[in-house]
Amino acid sequence: MRAGFGKAEITPPLGVELAGYGYYLGRTADGVLDPLFARAAAFEQDGERYLLVSCDCLGLSQEIVESVESVLLRDFCMPADHITLVSIHTHTGPAMKYHGGCGNVSPDYTRTVPGKIAEACRVALNDLKEVTGLRFFRQPIRKQWAYNRACAENPVDDQTRFFRIDRQDAPPMLLASYACHAVCQGSIRGISADYPGRVCANLEEKGFQALYLNGACGDIDPIRCAKEERPARLRGFADTICQGMEGESVSLPLTISGGQLEDKLKLQQITPEDIRRMADAANEQETDPPGGGRAARAWEQEMLETYDPNKTEEAFHVRYLALGGVLIAALPFETYTLTGMLIRKALGDDNALVLGCAEEMMGYLPTMDDYDRGSYASRDAFFLYRRIPTLRGEAERLGEELGKKLADALKEEE
Repeated sequence: MRAGFGKAEITPPLGVELAGYGYYLGRTADGVLDPLFARAAAFEQDGERYLLVSCDCLGLSQEIVESVESVLLRDFCMPADHITLVSIHTHTGPAMKYHGGCGNVSPDYTRTVPGKIAEACRVALNDLKEVTGLRFFRQPIRKQWAYNRACAENPVDDQTRFFRIDRQDAPPMLLASYACHAVCQGSIRGISADYPGRVCANLEEKGFQALYLNGACGDIDPIRCAKEERPARLRGFADTICQGMEGESVSLPLTISGGQLEDKLKLQQITPEDIRRMADAANEQETDPPGGGRAARAWEQEMLETYDPNKTEEAFHVRYLALGGVLIAALPFETYTLTGMLIRKALGDDNALVLGCAEEMMGYLPTMDDYDRGSYASRDAFFLYRRIPTLRGEAERLGEELGKKLADALKEEE
């Protein structure tokens, strides 16, 4: 087994609009608090190569994903289902894809991004060295830093998960994971990778080549604090996550495998009258965050123009790796904690990394209780993602079914 690491800077120029925190804010970048990177971990065994790539942005676009895949197929003969692309979901980074009202895209910037991500992958593939040891760490956070923003009574996954990959004649690699929205910095105009960037910087200072993988963070936020306390809170949060690799670890076999599962997301069956009614409702009431009514009108126009009465589901895929037998699965949603828990339950493995924000995100995947409360993710967020709302219960169904499919896939590979 061989492994390699690469990274390339993807910091945008000043003046680009930052994504997140609300509608039509015009929040253009006026400084750089910390640079943004694409980081890639490459693996090779028995002639098969795999890439795991994490990008310091809110999310990618399908155009960027396809462009990266095309370059890697052309230059390295790598099939797309061996490439896992995820984002850290920072809200102080540029919009790579237009989200209704939440960050305009700079085409001059985004057209440079695929080449930079591909360069990180190229460096990693050219850096392949023999793996001499593979260890896994899982430790609970020692202090409460995050909460379930959808419902205070809903679960929070308090586990940090790490892979340490020791290589011959090369620095050790470290894959770090925790599940929380990257919003410690708040709605500022500075470019930042938020707490995941600080985690990587901490680990690099310790001599590791680090890559951060955000977990099922759709309903998880950092505990709120005053603006002047945010820098210290961010550093403390990152420090606490990094402490997870100081506990006991288990040695894993030197194996790597992976692939792709196909599935379909079930959508609500809505009529043109339903579309108009939902947009009207958003304009008649104050949305949270404000500005949702305007976003709803834009969504209404697009949905009516593309309306298909037969569209009741949408295809998607989940790419996965089994590193030393421990699963890493990447879902293209702002995935909720419960879905991750259901996948782990079906696998019978609490070590598994369930990642959200893969490739081009398809929006939130809210749980049934979210629909019952009529919360933002189930009521308004589809305006942002310009999609038809998902059917109530999809988060639970997919958690159970994907978990079983992933378990079957791992058994077949054994």
